[in-house]
Amino acid sequence: MVKISMVRILLFVLFLSTQVIAQEEWEINQIDDSIFVEKHGEVTWGDKIRFRMVKDNCDVIEHLFTFYTTTNHQDIISLKGKVIPVMNNDYKVGAEILFVTPFLLGHSVWFSLGHYRVDEHVDFLATLDPFSITIIDYENFVAKDFFDISENSWKLTDIKSAMKKGQENCLEL
Repeated sequence: MVKISMVRILLFVLFLSTQVIAQEEWEINQIDDSIFVEKHGEVTWGDKIRFRMVKDNCDVIEHLFTFYTTTNHQDIISLKGKVIPVMNNDYKVGAEILFVTPFLLGHSVWFSLGHYRVDEHVDFLATLDPFSITIIDYENFVAKDFFDISENSWKLTDIKSAMKKGQENCLEL
């Protein structure tokens, strides 16, 4: 009986440690003619920072991130296409909401920070590790009305090598 409990504990610890390690790694995924270099968030694990490269334009990335919210605000779908202010580390910038989609008990909101040359953006991101986003209030927009968790961060460890691998995959499309 004691041996079975020890085995269960050992398996549980091993399972958790692989999950922690997995959070640290970049994922590279292909969807149609796009390559995504992405990583889970530190605050909300399912929310990802993503860098999208498109076939035949592999030197340019679109910088994306997602926020999951369970506030279920009646007007959340109307945010699509709006640019809202966010704090990106110490910088106040605009993030365009590309789409809002029902997900689990709430909604997944996809944001774009724009398009950038890969090498220049990777150098910039190296100055921001970790990369942090906080959705902030403005005019008639109150962040907490739409987002129950309004901040997340992502560790950018090994971003240069992940982006290079993503570019290699993009060039093979």
